[in-house]
Amino acid sequence: MSQPMIILYDVPSNIPQPWAPNIWRVRLILNFKRLPYRTTWVDFPDIEETLRGIGAPPTSVRNDGRPVFSLPVIMDPIRSPQAPIVLSNASHIAEYLEVTYPGQYNFLSAILISEQFTARQVFPEGSRALQALFVHYIQEIFAKPLLPIMVPLSHQRLPERSQTHFLSGTTASYLSVPPEREQA
Repeated sequence: MSQPMIILYDVPSNIPQPWAPNIWRVRLILNFKRLPYRTTWVDFPDIEETLRGIGAPPTSVRNDGRPVFSLPVIMDPIRSPQAPIVLSNASHIAEYLEVTYPGQYNFLSAILISEQFTARQVFPEGSRALQALFVHYIQEIFAKPLLPIMVPLSHQRLPERSQTHFLSGTTASYLSVPPEREQA
């Protein structure tokens, strides 16, 4: 039996590599920490059903109270294969991985042979506040104003089924430009 691995849920694309920025953030942390993981690809129309099926928490809640399910999501069966940890939101995942797998960590394989992996530290001592501020700045000040430009172009990287779903208006409302921005 093989060693348990973290499962990273990602959105497939027409190009031969991952492309979603928040998912790349989690993927980079997993690689940097040298944690064993594999990717499960989920098309846009299947995200909510898939995430509900694995017990992932919603990423946010709409104004009407309905939950919003989005990627990235990880499922971590390493510590408890019978009750794996399922997390959503790149910031929550980053914090979990840092707290759960600091520095050196022993992974115990299914056949009880201990293997040493180096799980490097992502948040150097005293840098968490600065990193949180940086992520907030990039997301809110830099990226959010560019969404009306970036999102319509990014759908072209999606498989046809996801493009149809994406363009049908069933995805997030960040495609529309708020009235105050239209005047600029």
